[in-house]
Amino acid sequence: MTNRSVRPVEPLVQEIDEGLTGVLTDNVLASALREGSASLPNLRSLLSAEAFCLMTETAAYGLLAARYPNRPAADLWGSMVHLVAEARPVLTAAAISLGMTEADLMPRPPAHGVFPVCSAMSWMALHGSQASSALAVYAELTAYARQCALLAASLRDKGPAGSDEVLGYYADLDLQALATLAVDVADDGLRAGDDPQTALATATTLRSKLPEFWAGTAGA
Repeated sequence: MTNRSVRPVEPLVQEIDEGLTGVLTDNVLASALREGSASLPNLRSLLSAEAFCLMTETAAYGLLAARYPNRPAADLWGSMVHLVAEARPVLTAAAISLGMTEADLMPRPPAHGVFPVCSAMSWMALHGSQASSALAVYAELTAYARQCALLAASLRDKGPAGSDEVLGYYADLDLQALATLAVDVADDGLRAGDDPQTALATATTLRSKLPEFWAGTAGA
């Protein structure tokens, strides 16, 4: 029997995945929709928060592309910039369907739970090593995909009238290819000497801010 060599990133990914199993088992906004305590104003607050995050992500991934211009890191950051660019018009269409205007999606000082996740992402972009930033993106993508699936299920079952475009924004996200690429980029950084514990701490810190994001919009 041939022993497969373990990549440096694999124990970190395993720890992140185990943490994902134990936390983020529900979405506060999804729960509020199911219980009837959230409605269109909460969805408008959510889309405003998403718009602010997209702005932060655009800057963060652009900075990381400049800091780590070699492959495979360049492939990851270029793909993330493209993902955000594609998301913006879909988000705008969803906002307009709720009676919002593009002015409602303009950058403003972040409120509710938006600031913690954006500040963690900004720190990652400014100071994170290649392994830290890529592993953080892996943690964020996997957690966000799960949270969006929970929200989409609640919107299908209990969504208020007029929320179909919002459902279209959150339903059926397929982020697995990007998550796999993020793991490869993190592994490349670890092999180059990046500190694994710092990478793990950066990843878990970013992911830990996501519940605040959803909770803030649920309490709008």
